[in-house]
Amino acid sequence: MRKKVWLMGILVCLCVGLTACGNPLKKLPEATGDNIYDADEESTGNDFADDLLDDLMDEGGIPGEVTSFVINDRDDNEDSKERSELKVELTTETDTLQYVYNYVVDCKYSDGEWTMKNFSMDEDEESTITPLVEVTQDQVKDILVNKISYYDYTPDDWYDNASFEFSEDGIVEIKINSQKIEPAVISTASVPADNLKITVVWTNGFCNYTGDFDLVCVYDLGSEIVDWRYQSFTHTSDYTQELTEETAAALSDEQMTADLAGYPLITDSYYFNTGLVLTEDTMESITFEDLVWSSTSCTRRADIVLADQSIFKVHVIADFTYSYNGSEWNLNSVKYSPGYNDGMNNCWASGNDLVGNYSGIVRNNDGTQYATAYYSVLTVNADGSLSGVLKFVPNGKDPASVEAVNFTGAYNETKMFLEIDLEKYVRAQYGTGWSYNDFRKVYLRYNVATNTLETTNTYQVNCILEKGDASEAPEEETPGEETEETPEEE
Repeated sequence: MRKKVWLMGILVCLCVGLTACGNPLKKLPEATGDNIYDADEESTGNDFADDLLDDLMDEGGIPGEVTSFVINDRDDNEDSKERSELKVELTTETDTLQYVYNYVVDCKYSDGEWTMKNFSMDEDEESTITPLVEVTQDQVKDILVNKISYYDYTPDDWYDNASFEFSEDGIVEIKINSQKIEPAVISTASVPADNLKITVVWTNGFCNYTGDFDLVCVYDLGSEIVDWRYQSFTHTSDYTQELTEETAAALSDEQMTADLAGYPLITDSYYFNTGLVLTEDTMESITFEDLVWSSTSCTRRADIVLADQSIFKVHVIADFTYSYNGSEWNLNSVKYSPGYNDGMNNCWASGNDLVGNYSGIVRNNDGTQYATAYYSVLTVNADGSLSGVLKFVPNGKDPASVEAVNFTGAYNETKMFLEIDLEKYVRAQYGTGWSYNDFRKVYLRYNVATNTLETTNTYQVNCILEKGDASEAPEEETPGEETEETPEEE
């Protein structure tokens, strides 16, 4: 009995051993997801895996040396135990590139060994080519100088657009803040790219600029050496600028104010015709905006307030244009209105004090006096409308005997021009007394140089009005039932 039990035990062990030794699936490498390739031994430790590596390298035409071999998944045929599908990841490297191939391999067992029946790209996993070397600072500089060279830097405000040239000597510093290599995906035939975020400091000799940029370079897979080439370059923020000490002094507020001395306030000859020269004495204040650059020239806008203007507080917009000749800055021009030579078209009045009494002598063509005009501006409203009274006193007349006439009107703040409408006709008698003219509208312009109001409609009422305490200032008429006078025939 004991002998039978012992024999049965031996048979069971033999059967188990034969079964284990006879299972072909045990000869395949396990799907661990880990690298099983030993670069020093140049082996995976599995005979079939080593043969599979050689077949994939040869038939797939994969360049480089193997650095990793991973079995990610294994789908065995448990019935026949002679077929299995493997998902593998094979990584190789050359001096410049890393290749990662993901394959699905159909394996078959016959004649006591496993062989690769066929293989194909794994559609679920990307196969990629990645450069092993990133774009360097020297390569970035070479791209800036030789590939980009001229860059049109256009911020949101198109008035501030500027073009820059990157030169070998002009680039002060290049800082690579970050870079990310995007591998090529073999199935899409893409190319590798290096996405860089950089800061560049450059100079044109008189100003240092700092800008942040996105630089994209792509890798030429057909090259035998590392060959990154420029693809795109865009700024990601407005540039900043810092003037050199020499330029800062030449374009300072103080120097520009001094440069303005001697420049006449060129104005519209029809309306103003003033020869006022802008100096530090004729200006109450001057406020500068930022410099606007264009290559080796720059423009700076100034808001100038003229001094001692008791009727209007006059503001003038002036554009200074300077150019750099390589060693110093020169003031080329001062324009008071962009595109025109009359600055008063771009001047305006504010804080005016029009209310008050004005008087002036009315003269004949030969310069002799024939009347005195008295104006009183009584009200000036926020919308520019105004009201007052006028008394026109011919020579020899008692001012008390002359009727004052009410008027309304408006002033143009940009041109400092007053248009006055009288409520009735006024007769202006001149010469020897036999000539006269009836008028109901008067135009008054402000003369910046003399700080006076001047009539401009007809020579019969042409006079220069000075503001002051007029001894015969008219009083406002009380509205009544009056019939409008009809001008007499001359």
